[in-house]
Amino acid sequence: MVFILIWSIGIIMALPNLFLLTLHPLDHRPGYYVCGLPDAYPRLILSYKYIESIFFFFIPIFVQVS
Repeated sequence: MVFILIWSIGIIMALPNLFLLTLHPLDHRPGYYVCGLPDAYPRLILSYKYIESIFFFFIPIFVQVS
């Protein structure tokens, strides 16, 4: 049950990346693209990234240390 819960949370938190990440052309290299976050909705994207960092970096590191 723990594994199912952990994988479910991970999949749910990763789903927004399917919709947020886009290809951006590189100005100095025609035909080359980089995958990144769009400039639209900066507050939404910033909030999501903060929540993602807290849940998948800071909480696990505190759990491992304690």
